[in-house]
Amino acid sequence: MADLNLLNTQEDLPGPRCGHTLTAVDHRLILFGGCTSLPSGESDNSLQCLTNSVYCLNSLTKKWTRVYPEGEPPSPRTKHAAVSCGGGVLIQGGIGPSGICNGDLHVLDMSGDTFKWKKVVVEDGMAPGPRYGHVMGLAGQKLVIFGGKNEGNLVLADTWTLNMTKNPNMWEILYPYGDLPRGRVYASASSRDRRYFMLYGGRDQHGMPLGDAYRLESLSSSGLWVWIRSPGLDLSKRYQHAAVLINPRLYVIGGVLSNTRLVDADKAVSVLDTSSGVWVDTSNEVMRRSLHAAESVGNRIYVYGGLREGVLLDDLLISRELLSSGPTVSSILWSLLSRSPEAPSLPASDMKDSYKPNFSREKLQDLINKVISTLLRPKTWEPPVDRKFFLSFPEMAELCFAAKQIIEQEPTVLQLNAPIKVFGDLHGQFSDMMRLFYEYGYPSRQGDISYIDYLFLGDYVDRGKHSLETIILLLALKVEYPKNIHLISGNHEAEATNAVYGFLDECIERMEWNDGNRAFKLINDIFSHLPLAALIEKKIFCVHGGIGSSVSTVEQIANIKRPVDMEIEYYYKVVKDLLWSDPTAHDSILGIGANKRGPHVVSFGPDRVNAFCERNDIDLIIRGHECVLDGFERFAQGKLITVFSATNYCGKLFQFCLYIFKKYKHPFENVYMSLLETGIFKNAGAILVIGRNLDVVPKLIHPLPPLISPSENLTDKAWIEGDSEKPSTPIRGKPKPDFDQGSTS
Repeated sequence: MADLNLLNTQEDLPGPRCGHTLTAVDHRLILFGGCTSLPSGESDNSLQCLTNSVYCLNSLTKKWTRVYPEGEPPSPRTKHAAVSCGGGVLIQGGIGPSGICNGDLHVLDMSGDTFKWKKVVVEDGMAPGPRYGHVMGLAGQKLVIFGGKNEGNLVLADTWTLNMTKNPNMWEILYPYGDLPRGRVYASASSRDRRYFMLYGGRDQHGMPLGDAYRLESLSSSGLWVWIRSPGLDLSKRYQHAAVLINPRLYVIGGVLSNTRLVDADKAVSVLDTSSGVWVDTSNEVMRRSLHAAESVGNRIYVYGGLREGVLLDDLLISRELLSSGPTVSSILWSLLSRSPEAPSLPASDMKDSYKPNFSREKLQDLINKVISTLLRPKTWEPPVDRKFFLSFPEMAELCFAAKQIIEQEPTVLQLNAPIKVFGDLHGQFSDMMRLFYEYGYPSRQGDISYIDYLFLGDYVDRGKHSLETIILLLALKVEYPKNIHLISGNHEAEATNAVYGFLDECIERMEWNDGNRAFKLINDIFSHLPLAALIEKKIFCVHGGIGSSVSTVEQIANIKRPVDMEIEYYYKVVKDLLWSDPTAHDSILGIGANKRGPHVVSFGPDRVNAFCERNDIDLIIRGHECVLDGFERFAQGKLITVFSATNYCGKLFQFCLYIFKKYKHPFENVYMSLLETGIFKNAGAILVIGRNLDVVPKLIHPLPPLISPSENLTDKAWIEGDSEKPSTPIRGKPKPDFDQGSTS
């Protein structure tokens, strides 16, 4: 249990207040403004008890100091926005004694021996203007403002950035793409390494509390921005709260559900793992408050003041410590807040599920028949209207248990025979898999399973709308035909990846929160046991990504035990190369090079391909992982073939650009037209059919529907769900659009 001390400070204290800000600059915390008493007949525009005072807390000594900066200070205010920038604090907006403050931007310069107030010089023109209850943060090294209320009492949903490369500085309105957050007031924004900030909660135009979280990120040199919604459900709605982002976890503290109701004690502190969408609630009565301020220094969170049931607070709460005369804080809360960099514990139902199989052999066969008869309908399959998945969790658990028993007994490198069909990335585009089955045969006794095998190269889930159908059918087929259906791992068969790129969201959406999380864990447990490669007739090496810089022999891969211990650096490097690496852009680029996917991913040249083939006495490498225009593409003078089975990749981004084209015209019309010119949405899907003599014949399906005009609608089945975390990789061999720099998966 943590020790909680009551420290009596002797210096000036900020005193009771609400609606203030707390901003960290190195080891110092700057408290500015707020309301220091509650007048009778309180209203947003008649507060006469506001302040522009400045206090500084030294986080090392835990001492407060009242500061009297030089220069002209901002007017007294509350419900303003503040952010640390360089060696100072920026202040904008808020409500003053006579109404909404002007839109001027003030900076408290702390770089010298004395603090100084300065007004930021901004070029005349469009600007965020007067507003309050908005958020301000840093993203892409730029100052960003979002939302709030204006003088017309309108709830705003606009996004602004301050261009500081021009002299004078200039405000620019942004039109980010992605998952646009609705308008809101009294939300929170927490910056992460100045690369992006996380928007959470707030109150919408109807007065309803929100519980969604978004990150705003700049797409490097393209000049475009994207809003990315965090996975998970909106389970912790509130406004007038405070939030702090530490590593991937967002700590949300206090807040209200309405003007008369604070959040319940059991949700007083909620922690969102932004990578998985999992919430952990912590009960603590002392954190039931609103209009308070919170900030972090290192891995400690500082909370000051606020309002609770008509009483202004003056307590400073620190993880493991409590300053001033506030009540004792529950050790559960501060144990949770001080545990970083560990992740918060998940509820028991979110751990690897302990479900034990209880189906008889006959009942299991009935389940397999149910899955296959429901899903394996190449000509007639239609997506479910209500999106509810047709299997219960116990049924899914039985199927996963049966499939895992088979998969974990297989070698890390599968030894397969021809003839065989090889499928590339499917990414939840179940309708494309059905089209390929319909056109070129499907795995059943009524189809061609009696004389040809099937190999799938990974990336079964994420991005698409029907990841559950895709992986569940493949698992059922694996149980039904264990010697004929073969599955290896892709880079999306990892919990850290598919929690971000859509699979977790789909599980929760279609199976509800508890069962969806349990199913997600069970399927990822199977993924961790999937083989890493396959060898057809000892002559054709099949893998999801490539050979990178570390993979030299097939035997080297075969010796890796599953599930792979990624804490061992050697295994980490080899598996990273197998699942993530790509060929270089063309045959003339030799050796090992950098890769657009990130600093730990490499590209390998045709010389690496030739050396690998010669060393292992193989004729060909087949891999997936990259979208290719014709569904397949040769490299290294035919020694390597990339195959990709999902058509119309990136469809949701295309759909969004249609929306932007219609709604805004400028400046996104040029973006829309450039998308059409690149052909990025017109890729075919393919499989490779390998005959007994090891001839390789590609079989294609073309995208549906054909290229449409901006006035037409897009069908549910034709388009893949765009990625919500990062843009997807461009078609191999096509010029990369400016808006899509920095793709990683």
